[in-house]
Amino acid sequence: MRMIRLLPALCLVGIMGCAASSGWDPQGATSLKQKAVEMLGDLDAGNFQAMFEGADSNIVVMDVDENNAPMRADGIGEANAFAARMTDLTKNQGLKFTSTVTRNDAWATATMGYCVIEYDQTIAAGGQTMGPFKFRGTLIARRDGDRWLTTHWHGSFREMPAPPADTTATPQ
Repeated sequence: MRMIRLLPALCLVGIMGCAASSGWDPQGATSLKQKAVEMLGDLDAGNFQAMFEGADSNIVVMDVDENNAPMRADGIGEANAFAARMTDLTKNQGLKFTSTVTRNDAWATATMGYCVIEYDQTIAAGGQTMGPFKFRGTLIARRDGDRWLTTHWHGSFREMPAPPADTTATPQ
């Protein structure tokens, strides 16, 4: 009989122990949304290194490289190497990125948060503009005092771009 009374009490304690203790933090979500916008601003400025200045040492970056091929960087060293390569490429080829945020959603607690940001991006080079290319970025971060440390960034196409038109003439 004691076991029958004890079982519901243990279940109740277990359920209460699994509930989120910190709850949602709307101000934290707003500041995380701003961090994602600032990262795109750094990209548009051609300063890829600044994107990872506020990153955890164990950051994971999954994005596309200069050939639109998927890439992965594990840790701040690899993330910074990727950023340096992209910064050099942007400067050497005179590329200018322009990102327009189309949606920005974030959720945060006192200790961690995530943001899903959708953006359209054009790339200008040599007087020509390509795009807009439609991207989605996912940012996961943890709190370090009053700042966010990026632990994961994943950027990918939300719509695949059309293949380039074939401009070669067909022999007749």
